[in-house]
Amino acid sequence: MPENSDKRKKPKNKANKNAESNGMYFKCKTLSLLHILGKRWTVDVIEMLDSKNELSFNEILRMLNGVTPRALSNILSDLLNAQVIQKTKSSKGGVMKIKYSFTDKGKSFEQFIQSGKKLGVDLYSIDASCIDRKCSECSLNALHSK
Repeated sequence: MPENSDKRKKPKNKANKNAESNGMYFKCKTLSLLHILGKRWTVDVIEMLDSKNELSFNEILRMLNGVTPRALSNILSDLLNAQVIQKTKSSKGGVMKIKYSFTDKGKSFEQFIQSGKKLGVDLYSIDASCIDRKCSECSLNALHSK
């Protein structure tokens, strides 16, 4: 048997290599998506894109208090690799603009997050107003407290 008997699909691009090095690359796409969603800031990025449709890296960085550029870059790479978001490049006046937006697959993520909030309300008796708030605005979200 070969020394490397790992049966996972090997990365084909830089985003896949980053995902694998973070232990976040699985053959099962569902498990990969759940891992990505469990990362700090990911739900916030998804909620922002849902409300704004299209944002640049710096716009997201300014809106997320406390996230580092490296952490945001990793989140965006994971979401790009999972085909949840897409990167669009445009040029105006010689300046290259890069914007992030949902793919058709990614548009269903906000519904998934809403379902998770409803489940949390039902299972854990969380205040129902949770469903109408962004996770980054919730006082119960200890990950984002300063």
